[in-house]
Amino acid sequence: MAFLVLGGFLLCGCWDQQEITELAAVTGLGLDPGSRPNTIRMSVQISPPSPAGAAGGVGGSRLRTITVEAASLGEAMVLLQSRTRREPFLQHLGYVVFGEELAKTGIAGVIAGLQGIATVRGSVSVFVAAGTAAEVLQAHSGIGHTPGQDVVDLLGNMSNAPVGRSVNLNDVINTLTVHGNELAIPILELTPLRLEAGDEKPEVGVGIDDEPYQEVLVARTALFSRDKWVQDLDPYLTQVFINLVGATKSGTRTIPNPVDPAGKVVVEYESFSTSYKATINDSRIVEVQLQVKIKTRILEIHGTYDLRTLGFDPINSALSQGLASHIEELVVILKEHQSDALGLGQMISRTRPKDWSKLESDWNELFTRTDIKVSVSAQVMATNVINKYFEIKR
Repeated sequence: MAFLVLGGFLLCGCWDQQEITELAAVTGLGLDPGSRPNTIRMSVQISPPSPAGAAGGVGGSRLRTITVEAASLGEAMVLLQSRTRREPFLQHLGYVVFGEELAKTGIAGVIAGLQGIATVRGSVSVFVAAGTAAEVLQAHSGIGHTPGQDVVDLLGNMSNAPVGRSVNLNDVINTLTVHGNELAIPILELTPLRLEAGDEKPEVGVGIDDEPYQEVLVARTALFSRDKWVQDLDPYLTQVFINLVGATKSGTRTIPNPVDPAGKVVVEYESFSTSYKATINDSRIVEVQLQVKIKTRILEIHGTYDLRTLGFDPINSALSQGLASHIEELVVILKEHQSDALGLGQMISRTRPKDWSKLESDWNELFTRTDIKVSVSAQVMATNVINKYFEIKR
C-alpha cells in the first residue's frame, strides 16, 4: 500500500507547469499617453520562442514590438493577449521606458499599475525617452544587436562610468512614497546611425527590409519634482551629479591650463567623496555645508606648464574652483525646480529626525530657500605625463 501511495506522488508531475513555447517573454516595456483622452499606450518587446534545435533564442531571434491602447495598464495587459496568442511573461522584463509626454504629465498612475502586476520585479531598470517610448523599443542599431540590446549594453556602461544613474522600479516607488529626495532618471535618445562603406546600404542608412538604423544613447538626465519630469541635466552636469550622489567614483575633468589659457589639463578621478552637514534654526531656515574631496591623476597637459617648478598647486586650485562652480550651477537648477535629487532631505531625516519632522511636510518649498555652501578640495596624486620632471611645451 505504501508503495502505491508513493508511486502516485511520482506520477503527479507539475500540474501548473507551462511550456516556454506557450509564453510570450516580454523583455522591454514602454509607456506613452494614448491617442484618446485618459488612455495609455503600452508597447512591449516580445522575444518569440525559437523552434526546438534552432539557433538564436532571445539574442539571436528578431524581437517583435507590439503596441496596444487601453484605459489602464491592467486592461492593456489583457488586450496584449489578443495580439500575441500567448500569455505575456514578464519575469524576464529588463527595463521600462516612460515616454517624454507621459513623464512630464506624471508617472504616479502607471507606477501604481506596474505595482499591481505581480510578475514585474522591483529590480527592473527605469528610463525616460526623449520622444516616445515606442520609438525607443522599435530602434535597431544594425550592428548585430536586436532592438533593445543597446539599452541593456548602456545599463552595463552606467555602472562603470558617470554617464547616467541606474534607477530601478523600487527606487521610483520608494522616492515617490516619502519626501526628502527626488528622482533623476537617465534619458534615452535616438540618433541616426552613421553608416560607412561596407555597411549594408550606406547611401540611404537602412538595413534589412529597409529598416532605418538608429542608435540609442544616454546623454542627459531627467530631473523630477515628485512624479513629473521638470528639467534636464546636460552631460557635464550629469557627471557632476553622478559623482556627488556616489553612483560612481570614476570620471574625468578638463580644465584650462592655469598658466597657459590656450592650453588645457585633463585629469582622471582616483577618488571622489562628498559629505554634508546641516544646521537648522528655530525659524526652519536650513543651511547645508557641502564638502567635496577629490584625488586625481593627470592624463594630459596641453600648452606650456613646468611641473618641475610649478608643481601641482596651480592645477589643484583650478580643479577646485572649476568643480565648485559646476556644483553651484547644479544646485541653482535643483532649487529652481524644487528637485532635491541630491537627497538632502533624507540626509536630515537620518541625522536629525526630530528636526525633520518639522520640515518634511513643507520640504519642497523649504529646499528652495536652503543655503547650500559648496567647498571643494582637489589633490593631484600622480601624473601619467611621461616627461613630468621637465617643462611641457606645445
